[in-house]
Parts: sequence; structure tokens; C-alpha cells
Amino acid sequence: MSKNKIAILVSALIASLALASCGPVNENTNISSGDVTEKVTEETTDAEVTEAETVQSETSAVTEASTEAVTTAEETTTAETTAEAAKTETESSSDDGYKAAYLETCKSLAESDGDGVKFSLVDIDGDDIPELAAGNDGYWASLFTYADGKVYTLMDHWPYGAMGNAGYDFIPGQNCVHNSNADHAGMIRYETYMKIDENHELKTFRTIEADYFNDKNGNHEVDEDEADTYTGDGRFFMGDKEITAEEFAEFQKGDYTFINGTKTLDEISAELK
Repeated sequence: MSKNKIAILVSALIASLALASCGPVNENTNISSGDVTEKVTEETTDAEVTEAETVQSETSAVTEASTEAVTTAEETTTAETTAEAAKTETESSSDDGYKAAYLETCKSLAESDGDGVKFSLVDIDGDDIPELAAGNDGYWASLFTYADGKVYTLMDHWPYGAMGNAGYDFIPGQNCVHNSNADHAGMIRYETYMKIDENHELKTFRTIEADYFNDKNGNHEVDEDEADTYTGDGRFFMGDKEITAEEFAEFQKGDYTFINGTKTLDEISAELK
């Protein structure tokens, strides 16, 4: 309590005693201003002590709450760090899991298709886990990807090298697989573009037809009277929409790499270990 409050209380008590002196006063009643001041001071001190104890109690409670909050935050941070480390370790293990899985796939293909089959690790979609290419050059190609702890088949012995099928290639890391196929001795060509989808399947997302003949009736077929009308200046179509030669050239751009196997089973086994 402030000194002003103490002074006011002392003054009030003295005034009260002064009024009381107008009546009978007991001989043993000798109250001085010093006594009053001492009494008020004692009461004030008790009040201040009580108030101080209350503040200290509240401060201790706040301190304890703050300490508990900090401890909880530290425990939460530690738990999150541990969880993140476990996740990283799991992902690392998952990344390495493709090697054993691909090796089993290679062994299975070698057993079923003989010594002619070769293997390669290729990067189709750029996700840090390579795809596995396999095949017999000039005859067929297979392609596999690894996800969720298992091997998914993207291409299963897809033939090429005959009937106008030139084979399959890709742009590394861009998730684009391409196939070029021709009909009527190259008078019609189909350029097909595919990608690995969220279900780990190879899906077509664009097909362009290139007609290198005089399609008189516009039916996209080489009729009898059109069989000798081959021309080097093609017309290009995406579905029913005709596109320019420049647009077609843009779709064809890219550093394409042929999909085939180049390593024997022993060589790919050494790479996967």
C-alpha cells in the first residue's frame, strides 16, 4: 500500500479519536498517534504481504505453465524430427528395393526368353528410380517401372521391326515414350506419344497421323486411285484437326533414345547388386 493511503488512514483514526474525546474517556485509554500509525502500518504490512504472496503464487503458476508449454513444444519438435528421420530412412530403403525386384524380373525373362534377351536401366519419368528395359533387338521390347514396393509392367513383349513398326524411344526424364508406325509403305505414318500415369500404366496422350499421299476424298485411306500418289509433302492431323508441318515438327523435337536392352543377365546382375 502507498504512503499516501497510510497517511489518510492515520488522519482518519486521529479524527475519530478526537471526536470520541468529547464523551467519557477511560483512564486506561491512552492512544497516541504513534500507536495508531504503528497499528495501521502493521495492518498495511499484513495486507501487502498477502498481496505479495498472491502475486508470487500467480507468477509461479504462469512460470510453471510456460515451462510446461516449452517442454511440450520441445517434445513435439523431437517427435516430428524422429518421424521425419524414419520417413527418410523408409524412402531410402524403398528406393533401393527396385534393385532386387528388377533382378528377379531379369532372371525370369532370361529363363523364359533365352540368351537373346538383353537388359538396360533407363530413366523414363525422372523420379530417381530407373525403369527396366528388356528385349530382343529387332523383335520385341518390354518396359517395367518400380513403385510402392513392386514392379509394374509398362510394355510386355511389344513387337517392332516388321509391318512398318520402327520401335519405341523416349526422351530421358521427361515421361514421354514414342512409337512410329507406318502403313502402305510409308504413305501413312502414325506418331504415338505415351506417358506413365498415376496407375503405373503406359497411356497414350497424343497421336498424330501424317498422310504422304494425295487423299482425294479425304477419308485418310489409300484408295486404289491414290496408290501411286506418294508425296514428300505430308498433311498432318491430330484427330479431326489438321496441324501445320511446323507444329508437327515441334512435337517431334527431343533427344530421343531407343528402348532396348544392351546388357546380358550377368552384366545387369552386377549393376543391380
